[in-house]
Amino acid sequence: MANDSEKITLTADELYRYVVEESNCDIEIYVQQLLTCLGFRAKLEGTGYLEQAIVCRLGLPENAKVRYTKIIYQTVAQNNLTSTACVEHGIRTSVADCCIYGNLKVLNDLTHKQLVTEDCPPSNARLINAIAKFLFAERKLGHIK
Repeated sequence: MANDSEKITLTADELYRYVVEESNCDIEIYVQQLLTCLGFRAKLEGTGYLEQAIVCRLGLPENAKVRYTKIIYQTVAQNNLTSTACVEHGIRTSVADCCIYGNLKVLNDLTHKQLVTEDCPPSNARLINAIAKFLFAERKLGHIK
């Protein structure tokens, strides 16, 4: 986990090896380890919301068109007794924090897309979809349940 003064630097291969080899294949733990390796700080409420949103997205069909505020944010909000606006804001804050202190750019290598640039973090929906797409592929390979 990153603190305010250190920046995490892992390559996509190092991240992949750590998450795949160290995970016990439980999807919630897998997602948590992935986010931790990317530099998302567990102390931020939005990181927990993001974990739940990714797991929720993985519960839907891979090719489903998802309305995040109507389905995923609402589910996460209900589970945490909060509002969808609070969930959206928390995730957005956590993503912005990770762009500063984490290693979010490694997602570009993992997903083979230009999700993260120097000056612009990805939208919540784009980030969740990219991570979910990566995890759907891992599930097909049998690395996760």
